[in-house]
Amino acid sequence: MDTTEDNESNHSLPTAQKYITRATENGDFKDDDEQGYPYSTVPKAQIYFIISLLGSVGLLSTIAGPSLFGCLNQMEKAFGVSSQKIDLLITVYSAVQGASPTIVSIFIDFGFISKRNATWLGALVYAWMCFGITQCKEYKGLFALRFFQAFAISPVISINNSVCADLAPKKERGLITGIVGGVQVSLGSAFAPVISAALTERFGSYKAMFYYLFILASCSTVLSFICLPSTDRSDVGNGYRKPKKLINRAPLIYTKFWAKRCYQKEYPQSIVPKKKATPLLPFLIIKKLEVIVLLLASGLQFTQWTVAMTAMAHVLANSHYNKGTLEIGKCFLAMGLPTLVSIISSGKLMNYCYKKHKKQHDKFLEENCGNADYDIEHPKYKFNLYRTRLYYATPAQIISTFCFIVYGWLLQYNKPLWLVLLFVAFASLFSNGILPMSTVIIIETNPESGSSAAALLNLGRCELCAIFVGVYTYMVNAWSVGWCFTFLGILTIMASLALQYAMRRQPYWDYERKQKKIAKELENSKDKQEVDV
Repeated sequence: MDTTEDNESNHSLPTAQKYITRATENGDFKDDDEQGYPYSTVPKAQIYFIISLLGSVGLLSTIAGPSLFGCLNQMEKAFGVSSQKIDLLITVYSAVQGASPTIVSIFIDFGFISKRNATWLGALVYAWMCFGITQCKEYKGLFALRFFQAFAISPVISINNSVCADLAPKKERGLITGIVGGVQVSLGSAFAPVISAALTERFGSYKAMFYYLFILASCSTVLSFICLPSTDRSDVGNGYRKPKKLINRAPLIYTKFWAKRCYQKEYPQSIVPKKKATPLLPFLIIKKLEVIVLLLASGLQFTQWTVAMTAMAHVLANSHYNKGTLEIGKCFLAMGLPTLVSIISSGKLMNYCYKKHKKQHDKFLEENCGNADYDIEHPKYKFNLYRTRLYYATPAQIISTFCFIVYGWLLQYNKPLWLVLLFVAFASLFSNGILPMSTVIIIETNPESGSSAAALLNLGRCELCAIFVGVYTYMVNAWSVGWCFTFLGILTIMASLALQYAMRRQPYWDYERKQKKIAKELENSKDKQEVDV
């Protein structure tokens, strides 16, 4: 296919040229710091406070799922059920954790509820579900409470990522999202079994964990209600004005401290027009091939990591290792600490890659802007955001997957515990860095529906995780621990290689979609003119 001829034919279309001109005038191809006004009036110190607060609320979601790993035996005895039924509680939580944000994000994008209110209300409902679990005596009641617990708090994760996009420009967004993701995924998923095991050991009951979560959620609810401002750019712009609706206003914004820092100057041009939302929005996003590949690559990577936690909880309690509740909990530190380093480091790498690639791209445009085929919309000249954000994803996934496969076979043959923990720690160090990378890119490529885009990513991750955790016991019984991780590893490597292809081709796919849209608009315009005549 001759791209030069195609480009010349595109220039002959006046509508296409108008589209490109309009996009340039609207700032679609400008960097965030080139818009002529500050991206956010909220000072950097306050931004870090807000994302820390958001991270602590998101922590509630990720800590509740794997918290059962630290008290599996106690819950089996308390409710008189098998380990498969306790695993089912983890599976259901993960499944709802994926579906709930997709549903709630539609209401947010429609404007029925703000991101701020969805956050503190979710924490409030979650708190009382935790308290209900401490009073529950029947497995059916426990199942229902876990369902509503997950449904209430899970949307916070996608909301948090959307808020990061509201507050941080592209060149700083990687680190900001990395910090939030690090707090949520690492401190939540990996440290939950440690906390759960310690509390169960200290107080002699699994209920101690849920009393702890009730207290934590209650504090988060109060702090979020008082201190979490609304960041919706269609309502407050870059933060220069108060939200229109009283219900969306945090008490904090009425203080002199906040007014002095945020409300000194007006920036009406920072208001983002609210685009028409649709309940089918997540499905419109997932129609894109690059999004499907991204969901598979990031989802399978997270699934490997979660299945590794499940395997550790089951295998270390067997007759060979024979570890107690607290000892098993401590072993999860080998996954938690490296994962925290992994996610925050990936945020810094994203910032570094963005600045480096943007500088190279700007230089390339300066050198080639006089070419006859120059077109800012053409893939040849357009900045490849997918490649920039996901630059280090595949190498990290390959290293991590190899270590997870070795980890599975070490567990299979009951090798020394220090060797098992060494490989799972090394695997975790390279494992979840793709999570903030994929979150940032899916929000940036769908800026008008950030909550729905982040929720869609969360849906893919959680549903894949729920499927494999749900069938883990059956897979191990049919195959073995080693072959279970080998199978998962093969799937992950295939998805990672497909992601590499998608990274290179994404600008071309996006260009083709836009050309088809323009052609359709032209056809509709001609049909309308014929009808008028």
